[in-house]
Amino acid sequence: MAQAVLDDAIRSDGSPPRPCTVVLKFGGVRRRSDSPTWRRDSSRHCRLLGRRVVDVVSAMGGTTDELLALARAVSDQPPTRELDVLLSAGERISCALVAMAVRDLGVEAISLAGSQAGILTDGAHTKARIREITPGRVVAALDRDRIVLVAGFQGVSPDREITTLGRGGSDTTAVAVAAALRADACEILTDVDGVYTADPRLVPDARKLGRIGYEDMLELAGAGARVLALRAVDFARLHGVALHVRSSFGDADGTRIDGGRDEAPLAGLAHAADEPLYRLRANAETVCALLAAGNVGCDAVVQRGEDVVVAVSPEERDRAARALAGAEEVTGLGVVSLVGREATTTATVERSLGALAAIGLAPTLVHGQGRRLALYLAADHVPACARALHEALGLAAPA
Repeated sequence: MAQAVLDDAIRSDGSPPRPCTVVLKFGGVRRRSDSPTWRRDSSRHCRLLGRRVVDVVSAMGGTTDELLALARAVSDQPPTRELDVLLSAGERISCALVAMAVRDLGVEAISLAGSQAGILTDGAHTKARIREITPGRVVAALDRDRIVLVAGFQGVSPDREITTLGRGGSDTTAVAVAAALRADACEILTDVDGVYTADPRLVPDARKLGRIGYEDMLELAGAGARVLALRAVDFARLHGVALHVRSSFGDADGTRIDGGRDEAPLAGLAHAADEPLYRLRANAETVCALLAAGNVGCDAVVQRGEDVVVAVSPEERDRAARALAGAEEVTGLGVVSLVGREATTTATVERSLGALAAIGLAPTLVHGQGRRLALYLAADHVPACARALHEALGLAAPA
């Protein structure tokens, strides 16, 4: 994709190419013991992609978990404000080191914290949302032919407090910066080479998708696919930013995510091996109000007689437990979700349940809404469920 962008920037009359702005986001998975070499390799990659390059940088692999462990070692309940101050340091460290590596290659570069890059958020600590980007300083640096390294995952609130954006926040930063700059390309470079019809580590014959629409990608991200953060996809959809997800270890094409029409009736499936469920005696309206007051995101709220069942991601477990004080937590469950415009049709539900019955599995809860059909079952049955559904619904790669 990046080369195509550069080719398109060359005018047919032979005049010099117009300035081409490319926003990249490199994941932090490999940035550990071999980090100096990796940074130099990634820096060379940045240099080749365009004349105006912004690289949104994640923390080095494992850094965020280490910082969280430090916080919990000194405090049973670390204040969220102080957590944000602490966790944002990981990206700033990595960002500065990458800028040093770029300069060693003879290319001017500058590192910017989220606040310096003009990333303005609301005040929700550890889970802030980007409200606005004022990229004046980024543009000024690009105009001076500098590569700009922006620390992902963070911003600043109206009260000038440091905030972080939650899991996958660097993806969201990259998309937001691309939207603010009206960039020619936004590339998410990670340790996988695109979006698949299922996790290939779980389903060996999963097929890589050449493209997928925003709506289906939103559902896959929300259902547990960790290729892209949910908020990043939502931001891209709202602002019309086309994304390209591909491997940081090669130049092969990955998966394009855009607003085009989804052709396939089923895009794929995603899974989560740990899906907390809460059950309480109430009505759905009351439960939704409690979740909203606690700033808790949920995957499903299902009324079953006089009880309500709430499904949340593992990241929301603590918030949900506080918001739904007294609720019974159902543990040991996972979920497999089918995504696509026909995911919740009667035919798909029947085929899905039939495929599971054939291998002796019966979901604890089945919930269909919009473009997603979620099947909750014992966590140790998730791999078998995913493989059975992938085969029965014809999602496997051609032989």
